[in-house]
Amino acid sequence: MNDAILINPPYNGIEDDALEENLGLSYIAGYLRDKNLYVEIDEMTGKVPLIERLDKMGDALVYGISYYSTATESVTKIVDYIRSNKQNALIYLGGPHPTALPIATLEKIKVDGVVVGEGEQSFYEIVCSAKAGLPIRGVINGQIIQNMDNIPFPVRAIDRERFTRRLGNEQCICLLSSRGCPYNCLHCNSLIMGGGNRHIRFRSIANLIDEVRHVKLLGYTKIKFNDDNFTANPDLNALLAAIEKENIEFRVFGRVEHLTEPVCRLLKNAGCSMVSIGIESYNPDNLIFLRKANMSNHFSNLKIAKKYGLVIRASFMVGLPFDTKETIDNYFNKAAEELEFDEFAVYGLIPYPGTPLYNIPERYHYEITSHDYTKYMQMGKGGESCFVLRYNDGRNAFEPDDVRRWHYQANKILSSRKTHMRDSDIT
Repeated sequence: MNDAILINPPYNGIEDDALEENLGLSYIAGYLRDKNLYVEIDEMTGKVPLIERLDKMGDALVYGISYYSTATESVTKIVDYIRSNKQNALIYLGGPHPTALPIATLEKIKVDGVVVGEGEQSFYEIVCSAKAGLPIRGVINGQIIQNMDNIPFPVRAIDRERFTRRLGNEQCICLLSSRGCPYNCLHCNSLIMGGGNRHIRFRSIANLIDEVRHVKLLGYTKIKFNDDNFTANPDLNALLAAIEKENIEFRVFGRVEHLTEPVCRLLKNAGCSMVSIGIESYNPDNLIFLRKANMSNHFSNLKIAKKYGLVIRASFMVGLPFDTKETIDNYFNKAAEELEFDEFAVYGLIPYPGTPLYNIPERYHYEITSHDYTKYMQMGKGGESCFVLRYNDGRNAFEPDDVRRWHYQANKILSSRKTHMRDSDIT
């Protein structure tokens, strides 16, 4: 019997939920194995029906389930199955949703406990206590590991070929060079797990390069860095100089403010082919609302990225306070004509649990019309987004159905001049 099995549940509302392995679980597994515990990861994503995956589930003393809000239905089914078939097992939930709503999660899903925040040390204590016959229950506050170099490399799935993420027509693998984000954007769900300049930590260059070489030995030369903001690294220049020697191709998430000429040149030389950025809105009033006003002063950096051959994927949102049919038409046409980005995606503004938009929507003149978290997807099947916010500040008012129309309108405008991310030739 395993000491623990870590489960990544399926996400039924999206086209492909097996793009990449769950890096959070992979890190926890690496941490526990380093301490001589028997741990397996059960990836339940993919096209195999959930019941078939459950029937093949192994036995363990403790089950840990990673939980994003959109997986509520799947997580409930997995917990019910374990309770019915493995009565003596302990079950714990972790990840963004339990971190944002720990008490509500415990009340809704009858598990033994939820882990709030990062899970390596807390889950180690959970398993050790269970083995000693003294299980920890309730809300368990995760412990921040200040020095990321002290965390063992993540355990990589044995059946890696099942993941579909590609970069340049080859399978790629995901790495982290940091945890946290120094920014405090109003809508961003990274706030839940350490955004807003709380506990941001960076790996040493030597430690990261060691893992790059490790995944190269596994056969990977294509890498997606999953950092909330790779370009915020204070040692970015030295890091990129070190990566350049490894002859890899990679993509990152960044901020347009950081895409200066020296940074773009270093990114390209190091092997970066794509930078994903959140433009969110070309309407400056909406950017002020999102706490991203400074970005308006740096849109010219997109021309620099273009000069160095970096593909820019830009994400936008609709359902912001200064959106109307007329402003959507105006600013999305201007964005398509004036901004040098290559690929795009448009999402509805989503009140992710744990963000200010969820906790105090009335402060921002919003009302949440549905708490069915299975709907809280940026891009679901058929390109559908989430539309669960009603707005009225006495000046402007709109309903979720208005936002749905604007979503269609914005996509139509951008598609006439740019490439939707679904049709990307790169990834």
